[in-house]
Amino acid sequence: RSRRVLHVHLLYPSGDPPRPFIRTSLRYSRGTVAFAEQTRTDRIRTRVMALRRNRSVCRRPYRCSNHSVIIVLAVLALGACGLPGAGTATTAAAPAAPAAVEETERIAALLELVAGSRVADVGAGDGDFSLELAARVGPGGRVYSTEVKQDLVDKIEARMKRQGLEQVRAILGDQDQIGLTEGCCDAVLVRLVYHHFVRPEKMRSDLMQALLPGGLILIIDIVPQENWRELPGVPDRGGHGIPVSDLVAEMVGAGFELVEQQASWNGDEDRFATVFRRGES
Repeated sequence: RSRRVLHVHLLYPSGDPPRPFIRTSLRYSRGTVAFAEQTRTDRIRTRVMALRRNRSVCRRPYRCSNHSVIIVLAVLALGACGLPGAGTATTAAAPAAPAAVEETERIAALLELVAGSRVADVGAGDGDFSLELAARVGPGGRVYSTEVKQDLVDKIEARMKRQGLEQVRAILGDQDQIGLTEGCCDAVLVRLVYHHFVRPEKMRSDLMQALLPGGLILIIDIVPQENWRELPGVPDRGGHGIPVSDLVAEMVGAGFELVEQQASWNGDEDRFATVFRRGES
């Protein structure tokens, strides 16, 4: 029987902030679609999806109209990537492991988290990392998951309730204060959030207050991206992001001690990680 192999490559922005240059590759061969997503930072994740033989797409098994196959593959790619407005197709894809798991292992190591630790996830978004951190600190620990929008706080609360994670507390903050109480944390995670602070000097003061003496704070951020969307009200640092030198100067100037600095994070040369410690006094 004839065998046709068709490759489709789609380029689209993804993430918040948008991550450019993500390539989705699909290969059609003998009734099977192979889907792979690759970025500069993430490892290749491949899912193999069985494409139901459909006479409206294929004139006969394995002999398909190129135009029809392109349409089906595009729909599968968009649907698999979770883009809004994408169609659906019958697939047999296995569920992927949470994207936050592997990164959380590195975060937990840098923050020296153990069972019973109390950690804050500042700017927690949908709670992916809060969920993973809760597993690291266990039922005897505490995770404070903060956000500046009530709807996000409500979503985090509902998600943790469904998971039965009573050690997670969702907290509403704003641009003037994080919402953490004094001395509540052994460690704090600020992941891709610091450059969004409208009043970073107030946030630094809040972070210092929330940490116990000797506590650690991990800030993961990105160097300025000139072509990304502007952030109204934030200090001008040459683009969407913050130079690592500026971050270090601001944190050290606020009284934190620089413990460790990583020039790239998760293989992304634009992202960096810095660990700071609050003094013992």
